[in-house]
Amino acid sequence: IISSTNKKMELTKADAQETLAYALLQTTLSLNNYNEGGVIINLSGEVLGIISKTIDGKYSNAGLNHAISIAEITKIIDGIITGGEAKRPSLGIGFNTITASNEGEVDGVYVVSLTQDGAGAKAGINVTDIIIELDGTTITKKEDIYEVLERRKVGDVISCTVWREGKKESLTISLEPASK
Repeated sequence: IISSTNKKMELTKADAQETLAYALLQTTLSLNNYNEGGVIINLSGEVLGIISKTIDGKYSNAGLNHAISIAEITKIIDGIITGGEAKRPSLGIGFNTITASNEGEVDGVYVVSLTQDGAGAKAGINVTDIIIELDGTTITKKEDIYEVLERRKVGDVISCTVWREGKKESLTISLEPASK
């Protein structure tokens, strides 16, 4: 049973100071010492994802496991076929969701770190900026950024609006590959 198709596995790379997310499927498929994973298919024989016992920690609960979705797998395969490696678009920033608590404050995604010479730094994003719009999409939580990046590829140029020192600032970002 697949109980969710919209889970995200977040990875924050300490050395690169950027946050990435991968789409996961949540399933009740049992993994144990004799079954450490494999392909998940539907009744029509279509591949839905690949499950592995090694995806654990905060992504596993009693009776629930997670699989990498076919959408993620397809992106990886396409990248390898066309360019020899899988390249994920990245802003080159580490971030967290913030919610306005007082009148005059804004909802958005707070920039906590920048990858040196990353896409965000080159575009003029600063640590402590709050991203409120990206590629025409209002940003109120970090998942909004993941959704924008899922629709884009390395080299795409997108608009970005940040809240900085009490006012909006418009920037243009050329998406770069996530660090390895």
